[in-house]
Amino acid sequence: MSGHRSSPSKDPATKNGGWGFSLLPTIAGSLPSTPLPPYSEVAVPYEGGTGYFPSRLSRRARMLRYGLLVACLAGLVMIFTQLHGWEDAARLAAQSRWLRGSSEVRLFTVHDYVKGPPTALFRDNLKEDVKYITTWVAGGWTNDVIAVTHLLFLAHLSNRVAVLPRFTPTHFPKSAGTMRFSDIFDIPRLERALNMPILEWDDIKVAHENVSYVPREDIGCWSSWMAGGEENKHPRDTENPKLLGLNVQYTPVPRGNKMYGSGDWHLLFGRLLQLAYPSGRTAALKEVKPLQKLTPDEHMLCFDWLYYTGIDRSFEWEYDYSPEWQLVAKHMHWNPKLVAVADTYLRRHFGVSASQPIPPFISVHARRDDFADGCPGRNASCLPKYDQLKERIYEVQFELWKNNATQVEKVLVMSDEKDAAWWAGIAQNGWGWIDHKKEETAEKHGIWYEMLLDVVFHSKGSGFVGTDGSTMSLLAERRVKDWNGGQTARLLWHGL
Repeated sequence: MSGHRSSPSKDPATKNGGWGFSLLPTIAGSLPSTPLPPYSEVAVPYEGGTGYFPSRLSRRARMLRYGLLVACLAGLVMIFTQLHGWEDAARLAAQSRWLRGSSEVRLFTVHDYVKGPPTALFRDNLKEDVKYITTWVAGGWTNDVIAVTHLLFLAHLSNRVAVLPRFTPTHFPKSAGTMRFSDIFDIPRLERALNMPILEWDDIKVAHENVSYVPREDIGCWSSWMAGGEENKHPRDTENPKLLGLNVQYTPVPRGNKMYGSGDWHLLFGRLLQLAYPSGRTAALKEVKPLQKLTPDEHMLCFDWLYYTGIDRSFEWEYDYSPEWQLVAKHMHWNPKLVAVADTYLRRHFGVSASQPIPPFISVHARRDDFADGCPGRNASCLPKYDQLKERIYEVQFELWKNNATQVEKVLVMSDEKDAAWWAGIAQNGWGWIDHKKEETAEKHGIWYEMLLDVVFHSKGSGFVGTDGSTMSLLAERRVKDWNGGQTARLLWHGL
C-alpha cells in the first residue's frame, strides 16, 4: 500500500512553441497576475450640482448598442454551431470531467491539442503540429507518482505535451480498477502553476475499465528500464498498453544515458531529453537496435518507466532542493473532492462539526508490513518500536512549539501493520487512528480510497513522522513542510 524507495537489491503552447513552464512564477508558487486597468470612465458633474459620477450614454444610444451586440453574438453562435459543433460538444464533455472537483476552469483546453473527442485509435486524434510525450506506470502508487512527475518535467524540457497514464492497481487486486490522475490530483491548478497543458490518455483514446484489449495499434517506445541495469534484460512490464490496446515494441535507451556506472539505475534527464529531437534520436539509434521492427515513435515519444531519473544525483527527491519536487510535484495538489471526503473523516474522528475547523494534529506513517522483510530473519525485529515513535512525536511537538508557536497534542497514526496487538499499543500510548474497515471505506468509495485518504491525512498534519526509506513518507514529509510550514521527523530502523 505504501511507496518505498526502490533499490537494485530489492527491485529484480500555443502548440509546441508558445507554452512552456515559466520557472520564476513556478518557484514563486503562482503565475504573475496581470493588473486590471485603472477605472477610466470620464467623470462629469452631477446635474444637481454636487459630486461626480461616470458619464452615461443616453437611453436611446444604449438600446442601439445593446441591439447591435445581441445581433453580433447571435451571428457568431450560428457560425460556430455550423462549423465547430463537434468541438463544442467535445469541450463540454471534457470539461464536465475536468470540473469534477477541480479548483477552476482549465488554463489550457483539450481541443487545442487533439482533433476531437476520444477515438478508438489514438493516432486518429493526434494533431500534426503538436508533439506528445508519455510513459507507463509499474512500481507501486507513490513511485508511479514520482515517475509521472518526471514525465511532466521531461515534457517541459522537450517542449512536448505530456499525456498521463492511468494509475494501475499494483498493490491492489485488479478488481480495484484504475484511477485517472485527475481523479486524485487537481489538473487545472497544476496547469496554472506549471503554465503548460496536460493531457490524459482518456482525452485521446477510448478506454474501458478492466478490459485488456486485443492489440490494435503498434507503437515504438524507448525502454529506460533496460538502460538502468545490466540485469534488466526486458522492458518494464506494465498494464497500461494492454488497457489501451497498444502493441508496444521497445528500443533500449543507450547505456551512455546512465548517471553512474553499474550498481545504480538512474538515468540523466539531459540525456533522455536528446531523444526528443532528431539529432539525439539518430545518434541513439546508431548505438542501439530495436528489439523488434519498430523504432521509437517521434510523434508520441514514450518510455516504459521514468522512476529512476534525475538531474544531478540518484534519489534526488531526498534533498530539499530537488528540482522535480520544487518545480513540479509541489504543485500537485489533491482534487478538492478527495479533500472533502478526507475532511469529513477527520471531523468525525476528532468530533467536530462541519462548521468547525479540524484541530491541528501530527500525522504518522509507520510503514511496517513488507519492510519487515528487510530485518534479519525476515521478521519485525529491526523495525521502530513504540519508544522511538514516542521520541519522534516529542521532537515534532517541540519543533512546532519552538518554530511555529503551536502546541499540538493530537496524533493520528496510519500504518499497513495488520497485527492487532501493535494497534492496541498505539491506543495505549494515547494516539488515534482511522479504521477503514469500520468506516467501510472500500465499500463506500472504492478499494483505492483506503490508501488515498491516508496520504491526504498525512499531508494535512501540522507535523509529520514518517518511516525512513519509504517514498510515501518522503512525499508526505515534503507536503507537510512546504504546504503547511510544518515540522517533520523520521522513524529509523535501528533504534534511537
